[in-house]
This record gives sequence, C-alpha cells and structure tokens, in this order.
Amino acid sequence: MGGCRVARKPRVHEIAAEFGLDSKTTLRALRELGQYPKGPSSSIEPPVARRLRQALTAAGHSSPFPGLDGDGAERAKTLIDALPRRMPNLIDFLLHDHGSGAMTSILARAAADRWFFFAPGRAHSALYGHASTLDRFRLTDLLAPTGLALIERPNSHLLLGWVTDPGMLSLASADFSTTSGRLSVTQTQTHSAAIDEASSVILSPNTALSTLGSLSSVIPDRASGSSVARTASHDRVTEARIVDNEETRVIYATRSTLGKAAQRTTGTSASPRAGRWEVRGHWRNQWHPSVQDHERIWIAEHTAGAAEGSVSRRDRVYLLSPRASSTSRTNETDAL
Repeated sequence: MGGCRVARKPRVHEIAAEFGLDSKTTLRALRELGQYPKGPSSSIEPPVARRLRQALTAAGHSSPFPGLDGDGAERAKTLIDALPRRMPNLIDFLLHDHGSGAMTSILARAAADRWFFFAPGRAHSALYGHASTLDRFRLTDLLAPTGLALIERPNSHLLLGWVTDPGMLSLASADFSTTSGRLSVTQTQTHSAAIDEASSVILSPNTALSTLGSLSSVIPDRASGSSVARTASHDRVTEARIVDNEETRVIYATRSTLGKAAQRTTGTSASPRAGRWEVRGHWRNQWHPSVQDHERIWIAEHTAGAAEGSVSRRDRVYLLSPRASSTSRTNETDAL
C-alpha cells in the first residue's frame, strides 16, 4: 500500500534565497499576508509559501531559478547525484526560463561558451586554503575568460559563473543545499571587480572572487595516467578517469588539457581532411620576437577542417582535482 506524499514545508530564508532577497524583506511580505513566523529559520505551510511567492513576484521580485519550484527540485537533485557528467544538463535545467535578475543574467552569459569546471570534494581544502590568502589575481589566471564552476562541499554545492568585460569582471554565485533530498537555494550573490591596467583583479580575501581566482591553483601542471588513477581511486566522483558518452566528455584538467587547441570535440580519430571540428577557446603563449618575450593570449573558439564536412559537438566538463604527491598518498587515503 503506497503512502501519501507530504509536501515539504520550506523555511523563510530558503524562499528569500530563491528570490535573492534578505530575510527581513521576506518576513515583511509574510506579515502583509497575515503570517507571523518567528524568524528566518521558521518553516511555513506549502499554501502560505505559494501565496508568498506569488506576492513577491507581483511586487517585482523574480525567482532566479523557477525550475526549482515543486517537483523540479527533486529532478535537479538527480542531476546533482550524477555529477560531474550531468553538469551541463544541470546548468541548462537551472537556466531554462530563468529569472530576469542580475545574477541569472550573469550565469546565462557565463554558460554561453559552454566552459564547465567541476571541483570534487577532495579539492575543497586546497582550494579554500589558497583563496584565504589571495588578494589579487591576473585575468590570465582564470580557467577561461567566461565560464561556470561547480564546487562540491559537504551537503552543498557552490556554483560560480563569471564573465569578463572591458575593465570589469562580473561574478554570480549560488549556494545549493541537498540535505532534504531536493535541490534548494540557500544564498545568491553577485560580485564585480575592476580590472586594472596590468590586467589584475584586486579583491578582499575569503570572497567568492578569491575562490574564483584560486580555481587554477588546484590544477596539476602535468599528470600521467597512472598517478592520476591512484589519486582519484578514492574519490566518489572521479573513480572513472574519463567519462565519455554521446552528450558529455569528462576530462581531468591539467595545464596540458586546458591548453591544447587542436582536439576535436567529435572525439573521433578521422583524418582532419575528412571532416570539420570545433577548436575550443584556449590560452596560448604568443612569442613576440621584437621584444623577446611571451604574451599569454586567448584564442577564441573556431571551426577547422574541410568546408563541406559536418560538425558534431559535445560538451566537456573539466575536473579540477589536485594531485597528491607520492609521499602523501597514504595519509590522504586514510583521511578519505
């Protein structure tokens, strides 16, 4: 005999986060509806939550992720459980018919170039350790000028989406909780920082911007297949070194894999003369003989190959996972 399904009672601060509002504004809206919860952590009945969302929408506020209402939150949780392979699907789900606020506008722009990065749980301490001391970074330290990164944390995930414009770096961040068996937004923020004449971003430590600037710090310069396999074998999301299917390819991020421009997204071994392929955008060290120095420049994505050939493209998700040294693998294994 099947049991009745009981709708979950959302908390005030959860609905506030859905709309990118502070809890005081949300509590004020509840009082106007004749509801008087004790505080941001108070739960409210589903019909009241529905009326609250309608009132906030009527007041000109928009939920950044409307797809997380109702059963959508459970659908999103299944995508979270299938990370990193399903990261492109999760992003598309979150941004489908998204709100019109500044945060989702930045995320939508960040998703346009399809640069996806995933930092599994084992990268957490190294990433935030570096971020706590960072006070500036150069634009060339970014994994890409525009992109999305999802950072796995205990019972939560942090989504970062960034875009660069002349003289300005814009970043949107969203915290997601998965403790209730559903995906729910707990906090959303937008950040911006000026880019100085030296192409550097100056920031305060322990911010989402410092986390963004630290993403490249967990990427090993070079990784052989055997060393990566030993390190990743104890990591739930990285047990398979490369996950490859028709939709998405998951690749360990190294300086080499991020810098190679000529890899075709079709994943085939056909001769370059036989078809066309899309070359991903990438950083390149351009040598200038006149000044006897290198300049790191960004090569935009472009199509190469025979003009009459067809192009097939798949998304790629780059795994940001630090490689343990041979002397520390035993201790790291015990800790995991």
